[in-house]
Amino acid sequence: MKIGIVVPYSWSFWGGVQEHADHQARALRRLGADARIIMGHDPPGRLTWLLHPKQGRHTRPPDYVLPVGRSVIVPANASLPNIILSPQSMLRMRRIWEEERFDVVHVHEPLAPVLSGSWFLEFPGFQDPKNPFRDKRVREAVSLAIDRRAMNQAESAGLGKLAGNWINNDVQYALEWPETERNVERAKQLLREAGYPNGFDVDWLTPLPAWYSRGERIIAQLREVGIRARLQSMERGVFFQRLQGGLKDWPGVQIIFHGVRIAGSWSFWYEAHVKCGGFNSRDRVCVKELDAKFEQYERSINPAERKSLAEEIQRAILENHYIVPVFRHTFINAIGPRVAARRWQDIFPTITTGYAYPWEDIKLKEQ
Repeated sequence: MKIGIVVPYSWSFWGGVQEHADHQARALRRLGADARIIMGHDPPGRLTWLLHPKQGRHTRPPDYVLPVGRSVIVPANASLPNIILSPQSMLRMRRIWEEERFDVVHVHEPLAPVLSGSWFLEFPGFQDPKNPFRDKRVREAVSLAIDRRAMNQAESAGLGKLAGNWINNDVQYALEWPETERNVERAKQLLREAGYPNGFDVDWLTPLPAWYSRGERIIAQLREVGIRARLQSMERGVFFQRLQGGLKDWPGVQIIFHGVRIAGSWSFWYEAHVKCGGFNSRDRVCVKELDAKFEQYERSINPAERKSLAEEIQRAILENHYIVPVFRHTFINAIGPRVAARRWQDIFPTITTGYAYPWEDIKLKEQ
């Protein structure tokens, strides 16, 4: 059996995913499977030194690693991952698929390790008096205009999850919140009440690269209520760099379509995407009243008080539509025609599991 393990990071810089994939490949090879890792590699030299300030391991990868190109640093969620982004890498991967013809492919994706990659909208600069999104009714109209079920069906084959909160419910103190149903007429009414009977123009809607089709779907749905936006595409590294630049890098009337997965606690989500001066949020959302409650949350050692404050802050974000949840997408894997399986669930047991297991039970069809 041939198994391909795809890792978006570089072999040359050690990390949890790289270590996991390496142990996984070696364990599978001991069981007799032909397991290969498809990932990046940064050989020693001046270019690597310029792109990567930290010292790495620049020895040649083992034979079971198939390098596809160099990596670049993409700051995200308070970390500095080394991610493979070059177009040449895509061409090399295509050649590898044609040559290797894997029976099972396991994909490590930097933002969506399981079902729970959450997608949500943000309105940078909404507190500017001249910005249409300053009016809560306009932000609510955006939420009501979104067809979340259609998005899930088109982008995740219906396997994603429709959730009312932008924070995953599998982290500490996440608030359960009902899903927002689409209501185009109510959205139009709110826009009229806010003084926009004919809608308005949005300079740019920018989705997380390279999920541009999702941004196009949001644009089409907003147009139905009179909100006219244009799609802005950019390289992933530029996108994250501009996030850290704050409002000065998002002038005018804009919408950002985020996709993230943060484990542990609801507070990590808040710090990254709402808090004033946060690693990714900077000054784009920055509601000082919420920050004051968050400081109280951090000072408290009473679990009941902490839970109450966490839910109060999340409730304020959702009721005021500072952030508009869209959906949670799924992990994508594939199996080849030689695998003896009646259904994909025989290999990937649930939609929340991106890992094929147990490997020993996967069988090939008789030749």
